[in-house]
Amino acid sequence: QADRYCFQSVASVEPFISAMNKLAEQNLAEKTPSRWVEWFFHSHPAIAKRVAAAEAWTKAH
Repeated sequence: QADRYCFQSVASVEPFISAMNKLAEQNLAEKTPSRWVEWFFHSHPAIAKRVAAAEAWTKAH
């Protein structure tokens, strides 16, 4: 929900995508963890899912 609010509030989602990728690199995060790892350990969707949502938002709007 917060990501969608971000997409609605900015002119371009490119900075969001860049930030997600940089955060993943800095934190040594797996961009596409297994479903089990994501469900059990993550409080947010995987980076790859968040980036895909941003790209889908761009195509739809």
